[in-house]
Amino acid sequence: MMPWQVWILATVLAWGAWGFVNGMALRHHHWQQLIVWGLPATVVIALSVAAISGSRGQFEARAFAWASAVQLLAIAGVVFFYQALRAQNTAIVVPVSASYPAVSALLAVVFGKEQLRPLQVLGIVLVVAGTVAISLSSAPRTS
Repeated sequence: MMPWQVWILATVLAWGAWGFVNGMALRHHHWQQLIVWGLPATVVIALSVAAISGSRGQFEARAFAWASAVQLLAIAGVVFFYQALRAQNTAIVVPVSASYPAVSALLAVVFGKEQLRPLQVLGIVLVVAGTVAISLSSAPRTS
């Protein structure tokens, strides 16, 4: 099994490319088209991954409920992300949107009963400070 650091590096690279590709896609297509076409593409990709990986997991109603909540929030986030990209450059929107882990960490503390160490709290403070700095230094999209 690979160390978690390899997996998180792959995550950062994939999500970094995701932000860039979204910005490029919006130059050529309306955001609603990307949402609508993204859904069947997701199903095809998910079924392909399950088939390739030999997934034999059980399909439970409770898992469906959690997956529905995850997808609802993901789609809402993408819609909001597209609106931000319409109003501002990718180089500004993507770094600001990348501050979402601070929200996840705070929700994990409040609702998941997880604990943060002082260095993790400092990291969250720095993320928020970076988000504020990027936001204050940006001008609205001109093109």
